Amino acid sequence: MRIEVIAECKTPKPKWIHEPANNASGVLGEKMMIHCSADGYPPPILIWQKALFSSESEPRNEFVSIKSNGIHIMSNGSLLFEALKDEDEAFYLCSASNGIGDGISKLVFLKVNKPPRLNSQLRIVSAKVNDSGSLECRAKGDFPIVFIWLKDGHKLSLTLFNKKFSVNEETNNEKSEAVSLLTISPVRRADAGLYSCEARNQFGEAISPIKLTVLEPPSKPRNVSVSNTSSRSFTLQWKVDFDGNAAIRRYRLQYQEIRNGIRAQLKEHSVDGETDSLFLGNLRPVTLYTMRLSAENNIGSSEFSDAINATTNEEAPEGPPLDVKVQSTGSQSLKVSWSPPETELQHGTMLGYYIGYKTADGEDQYQYKHFVPSHLEVDETFHTIYLTNLKPLTKYSIVMQAYNKAGAGPLCDAIQATTLETSPPISPILRVVETTKTSIKLEWNRDEKDKSILTQFTLYWKEENKKDWNQLKLAANVHEYTLSALLCGTRYQLYMTATNSLGTGEPSATVSHRTRGAAPVSPLFKNAFLTTNTSEITLNLDAWNNGGCPIHYFNVQKKLKHAKQWTIVHEKIENRKQYTISSYHLIPGRDYVLLVIAKNDAGITQADYEVLVPKTHHSPITTKMPAIAVNNNLISFDNFPLYKNLAFILPIVVSLTVIMFLVAIIFLCLRKTPEPVYNTYSEEAKPTNSVSMSELSSQKSASRLNINTKSEVSTSNLRSNSVHSQLSNCTNQDVHCSPQKHFTVHEYSEPYTTDARNVCHPLSKDHFATIKRTNPRTRTSMYISGYEVSQMNSIDSSSLYTNKMP
Repeated sequence: MRIEVIAECKTPKPKWIHEPANNASGVLGEKMMIHCSADGYPPPILIWQKALFSSESEPRNEFVSIKSNGIHIMSNGSLLFEALKDEDEAFYLCSASNGIGDGISKLVFLKVNKPPRLNSQLRIVSAKVNDSGSLECRAKGDFPIVFIWLKDGHKLSLTLFNKKFSVNEETNNEKSEAVSLLTISPVRRADAGLYSCEARNQFGEAISPIKLTVLEPPSKPRNVSVSNTSSRSFTLQWKVDFDGNAAIRRYRLQYQEIRNGIRAQLKEHSVDGETDSLFLGNLRPVTLYTMRLSAENNIGSSEFSDAINATTNEEAPEGPPLDVKVQSTGSQSLKVSWSPPETELQHGTMLGYYIGYKTADGEDQYQYKHFVPSHLEVDETFHTIYLTNLKPLTKYSIVMQAYNKAGAGPLCDAIQATTLETSPPISPILRVVETTKTSIKLEWNRDEKDKSILTQFTLYWKEENKKDWNQLKLAANVHEYTLSALLCGTRYQLYMTATNSLGTGEPSATVSHRTRGAAPVSPLFKNAFLTTNTSEITLNLDAWNNGGCPIHYFNVQKKLKHAKQWTIVHEKIENRKQYTISSYHLIPGRDYVLLVIAKNDAGITQADYEVLVPKTHHSPITTKMPAIAVNNNLISFDNFPLYKNLAFILPIVVSLTVIMFLVAIIFLCLRKTPEPVYNTYSEEAKPTNSVSMSELSSQKSASRLNINTKSEVSTSNLRSNSVHSQLSNCTNQDVHCSPQKHFTVHEYSEPYTTDARNVCHPLSKDHFATIKRTNPRTRTSMYISGYEVSQMNSIDSSSLYTNKMP
């Protein structure tokens, strides 16, 4: 027996039966299948997976199983898409494995081709007449996309010659979107209709309908008529043929009074656009009105209709009595006063008035009192009536109306008034509980005996040094109050009154209290406040203590130490820590007194400081000149340098000129004196007109003149020079000078000071001197603007007044 075994040779490792292509494509919304099958032994298992976050250019290694309802894996391994979607575009991995070897797999990119997609629903677009209108067609799909525009089924002519229509197209690659914009300019009523936008590409086409509505203002109302006329109103009716393709928003009525041929101010009234009638009220009786109407939608207003006239009927007074006042006159009576309604609102002769009154808190009805003016009071502009038999301390509500033949007019607004009590309230007890720099907190209590109903408190306060009181009304239930915005460190006086229906009671006792703070305090030490140098004086204003209240400003004045008149240096120095006085305004080497005045809310503090201005070698010569009044204006010379001060320079120049002139005359006189003739005399035969030098010295000492001057000059320059006379032996052949004797020193007052000289004469046994001199001229003091030169210490008088005889 022979057995044959036939063995089929099968490949154990999987291999492709139908290998998928690298790329596959399908149309969006259509069915699509990707084939994938493999063979092996045992039969391999096929698995389809979808890549996560992949694109056509960048596949990812992350894959997930396919779990979409629209995607199925067929029994032969093919992948079926029932209807392709945008999200189906991705990388897909087909894997076959039977456990032998690594298995096989193939990566496939599925491209979803997109035909144009448009909004297929009808869209309605509105455009205003005479404006530009735009129709937008937005298509999604694969490029290129071609747009075609149609109106009422006919293709639009979009040529360069047709300026009515223009098309602008744009594409967005990121969104795979193309936009076509059809512009119509200007829009006319004939442009309204059904437009179609057709989009095409190689994968399909789509169409979108668009309805264009041209919006216009409505047509003007017509058939306007008046009905239901009364004394104060009537009704208007009308029709509108065309609403402008937009809902009418409102109707606008303009009307105007015409009285005695005079047109009043134009008025307007509006009603909702859904109605076709209008009720116009609040008119004046027996008055002619002219009216016109227009319709208005969101686009604009129509023209006004033709004007229509109507006259109202007669009616009762339109206005209430005026200036109604109610005053309490007692515990059981009220006084009511009023004026008639406005003349234009009376609509006839006023026959009388109805005055209604009732308790304000009660539910009872008004009781009316009838007032009929007499024939003498008809034209009166003010009427009065008393309501009596009322309850004490009770609040009443009063109303009033006027009437004529046509009826009664409207009521005036209710006015409330309360009958009086038996006495005014007792004064409250006022006290201060707290103070700050700018506030005072007050509390007050009512007297325990006071049981009346208060209406208010009135607080009065003022600064202690002022006359006028401030007042503040406070509610009756308030028992404390803080006065703010007060001055720092200032004493105030305060009192309070209470008021009830009968009146205001006696004022409380006056309370006097000061806000916190005090006047400025000057520095304890001068050095902490004032520093000097050769160029300036510095005031350290920050060294002052403000006393708790901010310092508003400083004033600085100056004067010479022994002078009486103050000179203003600077007024109202604000917001500065230091102030500097330049030495240009001061006389070097002089003692000054500075007066510093500090001002804050609490008061004024003055402090004076003595200061010596240091001398400088290069300081300009200045002088303290008094202030003079010119045209009631005070002019000070403090800041003028001496060489610019004519009031000082001119007298000095004149004095110098006179002195030089006198010196010249003396010099000439001495030059003309003849040479003395020396003879040989004995001591006993001296000429009576000649004296010896020793005698002359003694005589001059006895009769020497002392001349004083009020000018303060340098003592070093005013000291007299000593005269030392010396005689020389002279021969006929040789005249020479040699000292022989020292004569007595003669001191003369200025300007008669002379220099010591050698005297050259022929030798003689006795020496005599013949001296001629005039009496000295009395020197007068020099005054400038009421001040003597002696008061100007800064001037070097020696250079001005000292002269030496030749």
